[in-house]
Amino acid sequence: MYNVTNKFKEYIKKPSRGFKSKVIIRDKEYLDDVIIEMSQEETVNPGDDFTLGSVASASFEISLHDVDDIFQNAIVKPYLGLEIGGEVEYIPLGVFTVDDVKKQNKTVKLSCFDNMIKMEKAYFSDLKYPAKVQDIANEICNKAGVKLRSTLPNYSIGKIEGYSLRESIGFIASLCGGFARFNREGQLEITSYTNTDTIITPDNYITFETGDKEYKISKVTVTKGEQHLSKGNETEFGREIIFDNPVITDSILNDIYNKYKGFSYMPYELKWQGNCSLMTGDRVKIIDLKGKEYNTLIMQQKLNYKGGLSSEIKAVGKSEQSNKFDSKGSITQKLERYSIEQASIRKALIEKANIIDLEAINGKIENLYAEDLTAINGEIKNLKSEKADITQLNAQGAKIEDLYATKATIIDLEANKGKITILESRAASIDNLLAGNIGAENIKAGTITAGSGIIADGAIGDAQISSLSATKLTAGVIDAAVITVKNLTADNIKAKSINGKVLEDGAIDNSKVADNANIAGSKLNIDDVVVNINESNTNISSTKINVGNKTLDIELKDQNINIEKNNTDINSQKLKINALEESLKVKIDKQEYIKHKQEIENNVLQVNTQMNKQTTELQLLQYTVKSKIGQTEIDKAIIETDDKVKTINQKIESANSEINQVKNKLNLKVETSEFQSFKANINNEITNSKSKLSTTEQSINMLKGEISSKVSKTDIEKKIVEVSEKSKNLIFNSGNFKDLTGWATNSTGATMEIVKKHGYSVIHAKKSIRQPRLIPIEQNTDYIYSATIMCSTGMELTNITPLHFHVLREDLTFHPSRNAVLLNENTFVPANTWVKILVKFNSGEDGSYFRTFIFGIQINEGINEYWIKNIKLEKGNKETDWSPAPEDVTIENTTKINSAESEIKQLSNQIKSKVDVNGVKSFVEQNPSSVKVGFNAITPNVNLSNSGTFEVINGALQVKNNDNTVVIDGKYNMHKILSSGVINTSMPVSNTIKERTVSIKHNLGYKPAFTAFSIVDGSGSMVPLPALAFTDNFSGTSIVGFNFIIRARADNTHLYIDMKRAADLVQTEYRVKIKYFIYKEVAF
Repeated sequence: MYNVTNKFKEYIKKPSRGFKSKVIIRDKEYLDDVIIEMSQEETVNPGDDFTLGSVASASFEISLHDVDDIFQNAIVKPYLGLEIGGEVEYIPLGVFTVDDVKKQNKTVKLSCFDNMIKMEKAYFSDLKYPAKVQDIANEICNKAGVKLRSTLPNYSIGKIEGYSLRESIGFIASLCGGFARFNREGQLEITSYTNTDTIITPDNYITFETGDKEYKISKVTVTKGEQHLSKGNETEFGREIIFDNPVITDSILNDIYNKYKGFSYMPYELKWQGNCSLMTGDRVKIIDLKGKEYNTLIMQQKLNYKGGLSSEIKAVGKSEQSNKFDSKGSITQKLERYSIEQASIRKALIEKANIIDLEAINGKIENLYAEDLTAINGEIKNLKSEKADITQLNAQGAKIEDLYATKATIIDLEANKGKITILESRAASIDNLLAGNIGAENIKAGTITAGSGIIADGAIGDAQISSLSATKLTAGVIDAAVITVKNLTADNIKAKSINGKVLEDGAIDNSKVADNANIAGSKLNIDDVVVNINESNTNISSTKINVGNKTLDIELKDQNINIEKNNTDINSQKLKINALEESLKVKIDKQEYIKHKQEIENNVLQVNTQMNKQTTELQLLQYTVKSKIGQTEIDKAIIETDDKVKTINQKIESANSEINQVKNKLNLKVETSEFQSFKANINNEITNSKSKLSTTEQSINMLKGEISSKVSKTDIEKKIVEVSEKSKNLIFNSGNFKDLTGWATNSTGATMEIVKKHGYSVIHAKKSIRQPRLIPIEQNTDYIYSATIMCSTGMELTNITPLHFHVLREDLTFHPSRNAVLLNENTFVPANTWVKILVKFNSGEDGSYFRTFIFGIQINEGINEYWIKNIKLEKGNKETDWSPAPEDVTIENTTKINSAESEIKQLSNQIKSKVDVNGVKSFVEQNPSSVKVGFNAITPNVNLSNSGTFEVINGALQVKNNDNTVVIDGKYNMHKILSSGVINTSMPVSNTIKERTVSIKHNLGYKPAFTAFSIVDGSGSMVPLPALAFTDNFSGTSIVGFNFIIRARADNTHLYIDMKRAADLVQTEYRVKIKYFIYKEVAF
């Protein structure tokens, strides 16, 4: 099963699903707008019974609309994506090669096969044997040009000879008790059936058919050449696995038997809605309509996509009887074998063949090696031989360094030098004869120069012989050991042995071999003779093939006559069977037929009635859905609400402005008449404001009611939460920097500072920097990591530079793989150019924490400076604009509130020091017309219908609910502070303590809201801790170093501060200061 997220597993089971498709061909992406349909077929058990060692190829077909590209032999990578909450999770279907292209009108249909087609080559091993199966598998994959993704058992076996790469890898797979297949990334896997957590229910399928009984294995038999090796025994309900393997050993067979002894599954066929993450070789559970569960296998699968997905899966397995009985007759079996043999002859791709008797019409052989070669006629252009025994040799030209001949008949012999022990010749013409002794009956010479009548040995040298005709030379024995012949021309040379070592290259070619020469086939090493036949590089050329005592054409004609005769017999039998079937049909009782027909018609009527009912309900549901409000109306209502809220804010700001104007006059004494007039104006304004607020509230309530009637509050809140969670920035202090809180240098000589760049506050750094803080992340979830960077020198982007990060497990060890993918199309960025870098990764099944790094760009051994801003980590597959982390907002709001509170207190003290409010009020009451008065503030009370009141008290907004409880006191970000404090603690040195918890008791009886900040070892600034649910797993943020975590949590009685460090840091002490706030949530 392809690895997918939990969300995918949830959404793929839904009855209504949305899909997207895409396919990459020659690195070009084609989407749903041109994809008409596509299908994929794969199998790990292509036969009709259970077997081992299959090497089946997966196929893929796709139809595209209105495309005009070249697809022949192209690499194809199809994907099918499931829509999950507005996002799409794509699943690869494999890597294929186009085998056939068909075009009709504007439609192009591509037929493709996976990388198994690369293994249709002969296997010649270069290893030393016996060898490990892992080494053999690696060699096979290297020769095929594919990648192996499997670790195999530590078996040693003998050499696999005379087979293709594909057959050989099948033998390796059967030795491992499994099968070979190419996975979704195009890598070869040797594996066996694998468990999954997939459950298929009647809600997911259309039809489900099972076998009579479970298929249970009790015996394993393997054919090794002429041997049949077995383990186990067939029982009443047990089945036997039978397969071939030429290199298996008894111990390996015993391992296979132990693996499959008692192995069982239910054969079945299922048509269902499909799951593109499932693969052949997976184990699944299927539940039928009665609730019965079947644990079975996916041996064969077909996926069909036409905008929606459907699938057919099955597991095969013969029954006991069909496993022992073949329904095909002897004639049919002979015809099948004959067809297979003919197919093998017509098209054979052979790199090595062992053939006992070969008769061929034509043969073209590049390299011939034969231990024993017998040929009647042969034409050889270039013959190189170490040793040759030739009964009769006819050669036009021959260059022989050393010639040893028992007898030689030479018509014309030209020799530069000759040493002859005994020379017998009828006639010899010698211009100059130098000899120590000459004994001859008749010597005729033009000139003989000798010291005496007897020519001494060596008296006749080369210079003394001007011309010697071989026709005049008769010799009994010529010792070739003392003869050096440079050019030899002879009509006939007979030699028992010719040493090929002294034959010059190219001396014997095709023209030197006579037409009637016979080379016996037993003299040929056919293993290396036949390399490829017909469609390959080498052809066998001949005009005649002998089959037994007949030629091939006569044999084929006889076979055709037999086939025609058999066809006539078969047709005759077919007519008899048809006639018998008609007779049987006539014998069927008519009343029984009518009875069953009536039952079928009633069942059809019931189905139609139920279908009509469902159709009516569906139409009503469609009408109901259409009557519901659309997204446009929701957006419009939200905009109207925002406008109403803005109007209220404007009114409040206007009132605040007037209050500020009054504050400016507080330092002056006001005449009573002016005060009364001002007081009247204020009262009027307050009355008007109350009226307007009341009207506004009514409008809001009416709008609220309209929205509630159209879409539920829960849906809106849920959508807002979803959007908020996905776009939330998880990195603290990541942009518009005010300081370097949370940041640290990561390498020697690294520097960083806050500067203004192009009107924005950014980090200016050299070398590597980081945030030591560990950020909690969800497991098996996609994330986008982004930042905007500018470098002083051009830089090349990768998936790990300059944006770098760590993913850690729960125990703080590094995650082995992050699967980081760079999303930028242009990987090179020019100097002094801002670029937003995007990296996508998946946290993996055990990823728990994320740590941020920014790597300096190194070019030509120099460290270049860079500027960085808007760093963001967000959940999901789509990046959004930068936004501050929630902790940033909390700190900013707290800072602003503290600052405003301080200013209000200062202003209040100034007013109190200038004016005695009570004295002013008393004086005004006694002298309303003439007394001048000063005052500190005006307190307007504005009622909000029946939902409570709000007041401005000492410059702070106070809100009470209808229980007269203060829910907002104008401090600390809209929350009522219940308690706060500071804790000084530590994580002491210890060999055993890796975790510690400090608690603060609150006894509220419910879990309150809270915030907490921490500082470690007195360095840096207070850093916010994440507030997590009490039931959450341990997660939080690292403050110092790589492996120290602090988090905060709460329950109904306590606030807890948890600390944890890695096992290798038990000798390190950390001093921690915690500042916390516990408050009551706003209650509207």
